[in-house]
Amino acid sequence: MKAVIARVEESTKSGAQVILSRANADFLRALLRQEVPEIYEGTVEIKSVARDSKNRRAKIAVYSRDEKIDPVGACVGMKGARVQTIVRELGNERIDIVHWDENFDVFVQRSLAPATVLKMFPVPDTDRIVIIVDDENLAQAIGKGGQNVELAGRLVDRKLDVHGEQEWSQMDENPRTRFS
Repeated sequence: MKAVIARVEESTKSGAQVILSRANADFLRALLRQEVPEIYEGTVEIKSVARDSKNRRAKIAVYSRDEKIDPVGACVGMKGARVQTIVRELGNERIDIVHWDENFDVFVQRSLAPATVLKMFPVPDTDRIVIIVDDENLAQAIGKGGQNVELAGRLVDRKLDVHGEQEWSQMDENPRTRFS
């Protein structure tokens, strides 16, 4: 059985207790390091991981230090072999692999792909971003039970408020007054 050490708890009665986890995001990182040689060697870097093990979904952001190497392709592998090995180990958990970008706006847009982001407004003095997507992509951007937007938000370390274009146009035009 594979797992990561989540924590070690000291107890006066039983001594040290080692708590293992397969649900921890670090477990996914360790599996990627084991399965993807480019990550193990340091050519491809895992920038961020967001995981919801209960609903069996994860998003990871990867970056390549070598412009000749596609970091997403390295993680997926030939015919999906590398990522499929990890998916099987995680009990068929769905994994979205996102190409990280130092331009934060591009990174946010990629985290919600394949939905098309039309506009983005950071809400001043908060960690929130209002995102407007094409109406036909709204359900896809939000995901079942809000899971996609939640994972994307954790991946980029912000709270994402996603709205469809039509809904947005019917609201007050100033994002500061709408969401402050």
